[in-house]
Amino acid sequence: PDDLVREMRAMLAAGIPVTAAVGSVDVAEREADNTVAAFSSRGLAFGGGLKPDLVAPGVAVPTSEPGRGEEGDVRFGSVSGTSVAAAIVAGTAAVLAEGRPQSSASELAGLLAGSAQRPAADRDATASGAGVVNLRRAVQQEIVVEPTSISFGIPVPGRELEATVRVRNVSTRRVEISIQTLNLTPKGEQ
Repeated sequence: PDDLVREMRAMLAAGIPVTAAVGSVDVAEREADNTVAAFSSRGLAFGGGLKPDLVAPGVAVPTSEPGRGEEGDVRFGSVSGTSVAAAIVAGTAAVLAEGRPQSSASELAGLLAGSAQRPAADRDATASGAGVVNLRRAVQQEIVVEPTSISFGIPVPGRELEATVRVRNVSTRRVEISIQTLNLTPKGEQ
């Protein structure tokens, strides 16, 4: 271990990023069914705004469990619930903030919501907001839109509605932007 520590310190001193793992590391894509759990809350916020902003996996998420098994091996299990999904979003936001230290909290929220992936069949924005959080897309996102969503409530004939949207290029290149509206209704109703 001493030789390894010396080599890691030398790499760090040279400005080379170092990642260390203890135990075996395995990365596997989890096949999701792309549906919001039946026990999840749905609906608009009191003011009529869209909530949630986005969603994350929250059902049967694999995790380690405290303690050891009878033979001393590490125990694993699964957890479900809002606290799991919230932890995934918080971790995603933390990694994104590390990669974009100049971004404000509202810009990070915009990057996350703007890069979320909505399954093609999912039109119920009151259940899944902008879609499922996606770190890879958030890191590559080139624009930030504030606010992340706009809701005008129930349409009333003859009533004019107006909102200000701030669109900001956070990339190093020139980007062309077009804005479209998408009518997402509860339970996909038209």
